Amino acid sequence: MDSSKAVTDSSSGRSGTSGSASDVENSTSGSHSPIPENGQYRPVPQTISRPPYASEHGHAFEKKPPCVELFVGDLSFFCNEHHLVELFSPFGKIIETVISRSDTGGHSLLHGFIKMANMKDAETAADKLNDQQFMGRMLR
Repeated sequence: MDSSKAVTDSSSGRSGTSGSASDVENSTSGSHSPIPENGQYRPVPQTISRPPYASEHGHAFEKKPPCVELFVGDLSFFCNEHHLVELFSPFGKIIETVISRSDTGGHSLLHGFIKMANMKDAETAADKLNDQQFMGRMLR
């Protein structure tokens, strides 16, 4: 390093080199410049690696098992998710039960949904329970 260009910052004790603007320009232009000397810009392809089952927004989510969703209509006002589990569990594995409820009062809208693990069990349950009485109402 040329001793005439070496400077020490007295307040921080750091040393560095002082140079002109042309020295800075020369140091930034070179092989590290994104624009080649011929002036044509070529973007560098970037590989984005995502974990399995990641959405395009980068959020990872679990792979859910395939399931079949059944609609159950004409439920009783007093029916809850536990009643549906008890009713449908003899036919196969139940993944989820939902009873639709009013936004304002939270009371049942008299229908719900059951997610079952496979199609065969869901078809059997639908055949056996369709038009059967449950809690004083006919299931549809």
